[in-house]
Amino acid sequence: MAQAIAICGAGGKTTLVYKLANEYASKGCKVAITTTTKMWLDDVGAKFTSPKTVGASSASPIVEANRDSEHYLPLTKQQYDKLCTEYDIIIIEADGSKMMPLKIPNITKEPVIPDNVNDIIVVYGLQSIDRKLGVVCQRFDEYKDLIKDRISSDINFNTIVDIDIIKKLYKNFYEYPLKQKYQGKNISLYLSDMTDNDNYKRYKNIALSISASGFSKRFGTNKLLYEINGKKLYKIVLDEIIKTKSLLQKMIKDRYDYDVNVDITLITQYDELLNDTDYQDKILAIKNENPNLGQSESIKIATNKFYDYDAISYINCDTPDIDANELSKMLFYFICSGKDMGAVMVDSMPTNPAIFQKKYFDEILSIVGDKGPKDILTKNLKDCFVYHVDKQMLVDIDTIDDVAKCI
Repeated sequence: MAQAIAICGAGGKTTLVYKLANEYASKGCKVAITTTTKMWLDDVGAKFTSPKTVGASSASPIVEANRDSEHYLPLTKQQYDKLCTEYDIIIIEADGSKMMPLKIPNITKEPVIPDNVNDIIVVYGLQSIDRKLGVVCQRFDEYKDLIKDRISSDINFNTIVDIDIIKKLYKNFYEYPLKQKYQGKNISLYLSDMTDNDNYKRYKNIALSISASGFSKRFGTNKLLYEINGKKLYKIVLDEIIKTKSLLQKMIKDRYDYDVNVDITLITQYDELLNDTDYQDKILAIKNENPNLGQSESIKIATNKFYDYDAISYINCDTPDIDANELSKMLFYFICSGKDMGAVMVDSMPTNPAIFQKKYFDEILSIVGDKGPKDILTKNLKDCFVYHVDKQMLVDIDTIDDVAKCI
């Protein structure tokens, strides 16, 4: 009978599943991966190291699961029991997390662990560190009172995550309940570090493109020139993007001792923005001669300009609460993720600011009308690193009344 290992938690489960599969296969074990919840359909072959390269005689691991058009799905009990007679090691992804790095499980339903599991590994993502707990933890709102009761009455949505909080969440919401429910099982915490790889080597040149060509029809005047707390809207955004560039380059240098070139461009129809000498040495300003063609025209101008770059991030110029610390982290973790797209996410929807690897440039150039690349994000979600943010960061200015919503 196979040794069964269940992986649950959030923020790196699937990566650990494939890592363990490779490790056991390299020791000569016959390994199968399955799920009791859902896993993205993926280029599975790319996830495995050939046993021949590590001296093992067994075949590469395989995924055994039912499936729909996008996901691997659970086996029936009969299928699972048969699998356990055919393999030495069964590795089971046994939890879901809505692509968030932390979660509080519904312990009556999650994780979904077969009776024959020997080891239960709970994954939490270190990319949650120094971020708001309510933003990065699945079901925080649902269980906030229980979190206060079990951990600290001082904890709230804006509590900044540290290692101590991660360990307390694990002990109170995974380790203790699982020990009660699955007595005799080995239960452990695995802190997933998504920066522990060399995916950064894919990137030498990145562009940050700011779209500022709208007509502000609903605002009544050019909203980009409207002052919020004594500063013009476009200057608020440009200054945050300049900070984003500096922070991103520092994070990459500090983590990998690696230099990435980051260029910023502003695509606009407005002469005041084009001729602003405060930014002439920091930002490349490009005239949009056809703003009537809609948002897609600004995106195409930037994509054609930086077509030879490794990735381009598209950012709108009407979000005064955009945060350089959050945006730089999104871009950094995208680089680490190995995915070909990255985006901020609010309310389960990926959106701008977003970043696309070169493989998507031609598809972006096919966009027409007053549209951005959001449709590309949603139809390729499994290829997208998502970075959850507080929705305040994405408040955009469409009407004069929207100004009151800004911090």
